[in-house]
Amino acid sequence: MKIYDLKTPALILDYDILENNIRKMQQKADYYGVRLRPHIKTHKCVEIAKMQTEAGAVGLTVSTIQELNSFANAGFSNITWAFPFNYCYLNESFDLMKKINLGLLIDSIDALEIIENYSKNTGIAPSIWLEIDSGQHRSGINPEAKISKNLATRILKSKNICFYGLLTHAGHAYKTKSIEEIKKIAKEEQTIILKAKKLLFNEQNILTSIGSTPTICLADQIKNIDEIRPGNYVFFDYTQVLLGSCKIEDCALSVLSTIVSLNIDRNEFIIDAGALSLSQDLGPVQFTDYKSFGMIYSDLTSKNIDINLSITNLTQEHGIVKSKLKENYKYGEKIRILMNHSCLTSALFDYYYVVRGEEVIDKWKILRGR
Repeated sequence: MKIYDLKTPALILDYDILENNIRKMQQKADYYGVRLRPHIKTHKCVEIAKMQTEAGAVGLTVSTIQELNSFANAGFSNITWAFPFNYCYLNESFDLMKKINLGLLIDSIDALEIIENYSKNTGIAPSIWLEIDSGQHRSGINPEAKISKNLATRILKSKNICFYGLLTHAGHAYKTKSIEEIKKIAKEEQTIILKAKKLLFNEQNILTSIGSTPTICLADQIKNIDEIRPGNYVFFDYTQVLLGSCKIEDCALSVLSTIVSLNIDRNEFIIDAGALSLSQDLGPVQFTDYKSFGMIYSDLTSKNIDINLSITNLTQEHGIVKSKLKENYKYGEKIRILMNHSCLTSALFDYYYVVRGEEVIDKWKILRGR
């Protein structure tokens, strides 16, 4: 089968680019002597996770209980659930600990006490990461706050947990306006977590885990850090291109769509890729003076963006494309879209159509249960 033969909307994954992205990130981890634990929320795909671990990744990072269950059942035995621990899944988490090495994430005494009490009843000592806020101000503790010292003291005194170390995510790198800003945040991410290790735990022998795709890709160095957890790097997307994490030719994922309606008077056409194909993520709007829910390639096989086209609006299944030129687009013609956010887009599809050039070589399932 060729790309042209696929029914749309379809999610297209370029195997050679994917393989190259996985290899390059592993090489960076190896160069700096850090463990790579990729975040699989980006792809939710067993085949891709196997490629990552076969390349050298020590384990996986997940966001949801569904991802955790799916990849544990697929045979992955070293997983960090990098999301503030959700009390709803206490039983399920401890059941999984009987089968796999599972790391849980906390940032409060309340969560610690619940886990400790359950540990006493089951005799299972869970592995715990303490989340540090390195600037995103989402979850995680401020290591300089008094309450954080109290939490650290409680962790060290606990006889019911296995304390792994400190974990952080510099997600605010996505709000930056230059590569220099991202590099600054990448340096701060490392500085803050190492300072937290000193302030809270007197530099005891605990692990440090950091990572976002922009900060890891653009970091000038990674020093005294044990582990990195980027996720988006397997695919990249137009957001990463604008941030400077990659080039267009490094983007492995795209959406194939069909023109289903033309409006010559408005110089617009409608495609069958709406919000439930592309998400409604506008990407890093700080870089652009226009709105587009993704960029359109000039043809189905090249890596050239047609700057005259923009996806100006989305409804659930419709995408509205505006052209700056009087182009002769045809009803039924297929286009290929580089999405703004590959993680969200992949979560909207059931399968990847894996391609090499024009050739469709495989079909991989996306484990996206909720």
